[in-house]
Amino acid sequence: RPGVTEAAVETGRPVLIGRLEDWPGAAGLHDRLFENLDAEDAERLWDWYSSSSFLSCPVRTRDGRILGVLALARSLPRPAFSAEEVRFTEALAELAAFALERAQLLDDEESMGRAARALGATLDPDEVVAAMLAQVRELTGAEAGFLKADSAGRVRGGTEPALAGGDVRVPVALGARLFGVLAVEAPQGGFAAGAVARLVALAPVAAAALANAHAYDRERRGAHAMTAGFVPQRPPELDEHEVGLVYEPAGRQASGGDVFGIWTLPGGGLGLLVGDVSGSGLEVAATAAMVRF
Repeated sequence: RPGVTEAAVETGRPVLIGRLEDWPGAAGLHDRLFENLDAEDAERLWDWYSSSSFLSCPVRTRDGRILGVLALARSLPRPAFSAEEVRFTEALAELAAFALERAQLLDDEESMGRAARALGATLDPDEVVAAMLAQVRELTGAEAGFLKADSAGRVRGGTEPALAGGDVRVPVALGARLFGVLAVEAPQGGFAAGAVARLVALAPVAAAALANAHAYDRERRGAHAMTAGFVPQRPPELDEHEVGLVYEPAGRQASGGDVFGIWTLPGGGLGLLVGDVSGSGLEVAATAAMVRF
């Protein structure tokens, strides 16, 4: 291809150009310069290319991804790059690839850590979804994302990440449990490098947060229902006593552990019980029910 750095990307290995006139891509490079620049700038740049030797080495990870090109130029008549200099440049490019890949991994780990903390900050399912979509925008630059399911609650889409017209669909699943398909619209210019991989990494984190939120919501509803069944709406009528009741749980949610009652004792006295089983949830509600009986 008509470019010194493009040649290294295309071949995937170092490209040594001793003299530009001996390189097969020289004519294409000349045409590209004069097509895209005004004549004076193109002429000046072509003179520089023509009086230099070049060494382009791809900066490539161990799995074959090319992160960039380390491009070196040397003005003639200085000698062209030697075989020893090629080996040195390859070693430097390998170190650069390792450093860049490590920096990217650390950045991804930090980003995913922030995302996990944001998703774990609430146990409300709707708030988890909102936090997930906010993290999608932050991690990918996308302007819009949706968790899709049809009106009957069935999930639309497959079980594997998929690209559709530039957009991405990623299943939000925990084991065999599928919460929905995260559909993300590509930002202008498309997704940046690593954005889709970050979406795929975010999906199980979001699924775990949703599983926790749904489990908590079910337990909270169960405890509330159990508690509501034992909270007297009207105190019993007792001879010679006038009784009233005010029940106002903290956070306006019955915890399931509140125990209270009032009754007449055989000797004519009044029995009053007020207690609280520490904690919350179904186990606490069950214990409180046993205490009441």
